[in-house]
Amino acid sequence: MPVEVEALMERVLEISANSTQAISTLQDLRENRETEIDYLNLELARIAASLEPPVSLPITETLGRMIALKSRLGRGTGSAG
Repeated sequence: MPVEVEALMERVLEISANSTQAISTLQDLRENRETEIDYLNLELARIAASLEPPVSLPITETLGRMIALKSRLGRGTGSAG
């Protein structure tokens, strides 16, 4: 089933705009806690890269690395490695 990126992003933004609660990743960043990004976005990118043929997920990986770095810096644990 093909997914239109624009339609998906529109729906995500609509859900976010109507929500009264911050997503868990944002809550974790605000509280300087470790996020689940290493277990979600970055793991998806790792699994995709290990497939035959490999699948590149550059947006997922970049977003994951950015959030992981923000999380580590917020907790004072240095770089994202």
